[in-house]
Amino acid sequence: MLDFKSLETFLWVANLGSFSAAATKLATTQPAVSHRIAQLEQDFGVRLLERDHRSVALTEAGRKLHAYAERTIKLRTEMLASLRDPGAISGTLRLGVVETILQTWLPDFVRQVEAVYPNLNLEIQCDITWEMRRKLISQELDLAFVMGPLNESVLKNRFLCDYPINFIASPRLHVPKPATIEDLARFRLLTFPRRTQPYEILRAIFNAPSLPPVRIHSSNALITFVHLAVEAVGVLVIPPIIVESRIASGELEIIPTDVLLPNVHFTASWLNSPDTLAVELIADLAVKLARESYPSQPE
Repeated sequence: MLDFKSLETFLWVANLGSFSAAATKLATTQPAVSHRIAQLEQDFGVRLLERDHRSVALTEAGRKLHAYAERTIKLRTEMLASLRDPGAISGTLRLGVVETILQTWLPDFVRQVEAVYPNLNLEIQCDITWEMRRKLISQELDLAFVMGPLNESVLKNRFLCDYPINFIASPRLHVPKPATIEDLARFRLLTFPRRTQPYEILRAIFNAPSLPPVRIHSSNALITFVHLAVEAVGVLVIPPIIVESRIASGELEIIPTDVLLPNVHFTASWLNSPDTLAVELIADLAVKLARESYPSQPE
């Protein structure tokens, strides 16, 4: 008899591209996954997957079943979400966050999760986006708040918020106001880690032949750079929201300039599956919080 567990197994094999990855995700064994797929193929009387020693691919019948299975499991998930008591959501959700979120609205988010889902534990780690992308795909994280969106077919993204990036410095550094690109190039620039979009854009802007070699320092821990900026070591290139209190106290100031940088975007991202009830509920909370805290954010 066809059951939800077999359909779910089929979806994970199809989405992840291997029996072993699906077994890891479902906390079962590879033989158990193989048995469920074989049973499905027997029930339908058709071959659903083409297998080789490295990966699997959907047959024509498999592609048809995939579309039906996604809708079936998603409808089941929606039914459970509408009927289930929030207090019944339990276990541990592994959440990754970038430091910008950590330094802004993560405390409010944790309080909301505890209020709405009191039996759900959060296991939180702070990391950089490209590393959390790897951990999502390898199933080391369930959900991540990252610089996004992440362009992977196996991942889903929901927009959270975006922030402008400015040049920020201690008044003791005596950065001209307004500052030209030549003015800014004379100072150490302190910004996001390598391999992030803000870092690469900043490096491209200051790579003009007319400018001297520019010292762009990157770090996984922006809070360290905030301390260096307060001590007049260099110019921060980050969202001002991270250092609002420092700007309000006069320790730091935004430097007006015609060097414009694009906003940095953040998304909630997770492994694509129609049966990720807890993850999507937590992502919904994050989206709601971001929109309430920053009402100018797009819908």
